[in-house]
Formats: sequence, structure tokens, C-alpha cells
Amino acid sequence: MKAITDGEYRNTGPMGTGTSNDLGRAVRFQCGPDDGVDVVLCENRLQPLDAEIWRHVGIQPERLGVLVVKSANHYRADYEPLASHVVPIDSPGLAAMNPGHYEYERIRRPQFPIDEMSDDAYPDWE
Repeated sequence: MKAITDGEYRNTGPMGTGTSNDLGRAVRFQCGPDDGVDVVLCENRLQPLDAEIWRHVGIQPERLGVLVVKSANHYRADYEPLASHVVPIDSPGLAAMNPGHYEYERIRRPQFPIDEMSDDAYPDWE
């Protein structure tokens, strides 16, 4: 065990700068050697859209070779400047990143972003 916190921190990145967050009690476990895997467990669910979620338990995301977060898209604003690569995972579920993965009924087709559409489908867009 590397850290135990009350789980309270403030966003410092571009998404909700200054917003207070409460993870509940949070614990950072280190699995293996110093360059192994760190796991943070907490009482309350919260999207890791700000890298301060890691810093408050002593993890410096800027220094990591790999950082895995489970989040839709909001994380990108704070994490992309830190990363050399971002690898989105399009897993099935309630909020899949690709809306084409769902089966739709009673919908007019073609429909963006489900279907490929030519630019002339939107004459008023510039």
C-alpha cells in the first residue's frame, strides 16, 4: 500500500477547473516492483477526466509509460497533452463510442453519424 487518502481533490485541468471531487476513501496499491502496476481503489464512482485524480494519491501521470483510464471522451482535454499516443477502446455497452454498433428500429436512413454520408448531404454547413 502506497497511499491512503480521503479522496478529495480539485480539478486542475481544462475540464471543470476548480471543481471539487470526492472519491470517498481512496487507496493506492503498488503491485510488484517500483516500476510495476499501481491500482487505485475508491468508494465512489467518478470519471477520471482530470489527471489530478492520480496526483492526489502520489502518482505522477507525466512520468508513466502507460496509463489506463475508463472514460468516454472527457478525459482527452487533460490527458492528451501528457500522452504520446491515446488508444481508444470501443467496447460494447450502454455508451459505445461507435453508434453504428447498435441495432436501430424506425429510423430514417441514411443518418449521421451512423451511416457514411457525402458532404452534399449538408448544403448549409461550411
